[in-house]
Amino acid sequence: MFETSQGQSFVNNIQPYVEILYAIIMNELMSEFKQDKPVGFSVGFDLWSSRSMVHSLLVISYHYMTSDLIMKTLILDAVPFDEKHTAANIAIKLKE
Repeated sequence: MFETSQGQSFVNNIQPYVEILYAIIMNELMSEFKQDKPVGFSVGFDLWSSRSMVHSLLVISYHYMTSDLIMKTLILDAVPFDEKHTAANIAIKLKE
């Protein structure tokens, strides 16, 4: 991510706060998910690229219908994907 020691120091310093924030958000999402009582779901995989096509992300999303028939989406993960967008490369990344 960062090539300088200052950049790496910054990442190391904020890492505990990012982990706490992630835990809080996941807790809230799981609470909301349990209240929604899903009646159907699907999992989706999508590749997103920057306009310059320099950076790409593989996004894993979870779509579901609530008992009130309202569609909701959760983004489960978004990871860098700098390889060619072939089925073989996507399968390798998903296994990671």
